[in-house]
Amino acid sequence: MITLLSIVSLLASFTSAATPAEWRSMSIYQVMVDRFGRTDNSTTAACDTSLVDYCGGTWQGIINHLDYIQGMGFDAVGFPSVWISPVNANTPKGYHGYWTQDFYAENSKFGTAADLKALSAALHDRKMSLMVDVAVNAMGYLGTDTAMDFADYNPFNDQKYFHPDCTITDFSNQTASQQYIRPSLTLTLKKCWLAGLPDLKTDDKQVADILNSWVKDLVANFSSKLCLESLGTTLANHILYKSTAYALMLPSTYSPNFGQHLKMLPASTLLARFLMATHRRYVNFRTFSAVSQITQFYQGLEQHLAGGTDPANREAIWLTKYSTTSELYTYITSLNAIRKMAMGQSENYTTTPASIIYNDTSTIVMMKGVNGSQLLTVASNKGASVNNYTLNVGSTNYTSNEQLVQLFDCSVVTAGDKGSLAIPMDGQPKVFYPATALSGSKICPGQQKKSGSVSSGNNSNNSTNSTTSGASQTSSMGLVAPVSFLLLVLGSLLL
Repeated sequence: MITLLSIVSLLASFTSAATPAEWRSMSIYQVMVDRFGRTDNSTTAACDTSLVDYCGGTWQGIINHLDYIQGMGFDAVGFPSVWISPVNANTPKGYHGYWTQDFYAENSKFGTAADLKALSAALHDRKMSLMVDVAVNAMGYLGTDTAMDFADYNPFNDQKYFHPDCTITDFSNQTASQQYIRPSLTLTLKKCWLAGLPDLKTDDKQVADILNSWVKDLVANFSSKLCLESLGTTLANHILYKSTAYALMLPSTYSPNFGQHLKMLPASTLLARFLMATHRRYVNFRTFSAVSQITQFYQGLEQHLAGGTDPANREAIWLTKYSTTSELYTYITSLNAIRKMAMGQSENYTTTPASIIYNDTSTIVMMKGVNGSQLLTVASNKGASVNNYTLNVGSTNYTSNEQLVQLFDCSVVTAGDKGSLAIPMDGQPKVFYPATALSGSKICPGQQKKSGSVSSGNNSNNSTNSTTSGASQTSSMGLVAPVSFLLLVLGSLLL
C-alpha cells in the first residue's frame, strides 16, 4: 500500500501540477474510458456489465463527445477538468484500468499514444485540463506469488518489489490487514495483498524512485494532471463525508443530529467529494457538497443510470444517446452555473470555508462567501414524500428586508429582522443569493424586482404557496430547473 512519504514524493515530482487556487476552482467530470464513448460513435453497441470485460470505449470516443461534457458547464467553472481512468496496459479484463501490468505501455484497447495525446490537446483547445487516474499501490492479478511470473510486469519485474502474498481473513486484525479504518478513523497501512492484487513495496525507496520517474514521464508526455488512487491522506476525510452523505440521503431517523457529522468535517476548500447516487436526498447532499468544495461528478450521474454494486455500476454512457435534456444533466448545468457566478462575484469565494448556521435532525443550512455576496444553501433528508412546510432560520448574515433569490427556480424570499428567513421547503435543495449581487448575471435576471416575493418577517405559513409545482420549468437563465428530477427516489451509492 502506498505510504504518506511516497505520496509526498510523487506529488513533488509533478511537472504540471495545478496550483491550490486552480484546485479550489476546479470542476471535475470523471470518466471511465471503456464505458463513455466509442470511436465509431455507436449509441447502440451492447455492453453487458455482468461479463466484466471490455465494451469498446476509447480515448477517441471521449474526444467525439466533449461537447456533451462542456454542455454541463465543465468548460466554464474555474479550472475545468476531465478525469479519465488509468491509461496503462492492464492484465486480462482490466477494462476499468486498475489492474496495471505495464506502466510504460498504453492500454491498446483504448487507442494509441497518439490518441491519448490528441485527447489532451482537444481538452487544452477548449481551455480544459486532463486528469489521469493512477493506481500505484498494486499491480493486476496474474496469480498467487508462487504461481505467477513477476517478469510479466513492467517495470516491477521481480518479486523483490512486492510484499509477500498473504490472505486477509480478519479485517479487524491490523497486523494482517493491508488497510483498515478503525472507528476513530486512524489509518493503518499494512502489507497483505488486498483482493488478490500483488501489493507493491511503495514504502521501499527503489520502488518509490521508479514510480517518481514514471510519473514525470507521464505528465511530460501527455501534458496531464495526475490523480493518485488510494491516497491515505484523503481516505479518512472521505469516510467523514460519506457519513454526512448517508445522513443527508437516508431518512432523518438515521442521524439524531447533523451536527454530529458536520463538526467532524475539515474546514478545507481543497477536497472533492467522490459520492455518486441518484435520488432526491442525494441531490441535497450534492448541492451541499458542490457549493462548499471542489465539485466532481462521475459519468452517468447526469443520466440517472440504474447503478448497483460492482460491476453493475459501470454502465455504458453511449446507451443513453448522450441526452442533454435529462433532468440530472440540466441540474448539473445549473449547479455549475451557480458556482461559476459565485466565484466571479468574489475572488475569495473558493478560499472562504463554509459555515453551518443552522442544523436539526433533518436539515443543514450553510453560508459561504464574503458579506454582500454570500450563498446560503439548504439541504434536507426528508425525501420525496414530505409535505410542504416552512423552515424558520433565526438569523443569518443578511440584512433586514434584503431580497434573496432561490437560484434553482428563481423564487424570492425577503429577510426579516436580523436576517431571519422563513424558507418554503418541499424536500428539494435550496440555494439563495442576494438579489442585488445578481446584477449582470445570466442567472434569474431581474428577479430582484420580482413581485409576490415571500416575506420572512411574518413567518407566515402561506410561504409554502411559493414552492414550485412538480413539473419541470425553465428558468430565465435558459436552464431547466431540477424540479421533477428531484422526485426520483431510487439510486445507488458508489465508492
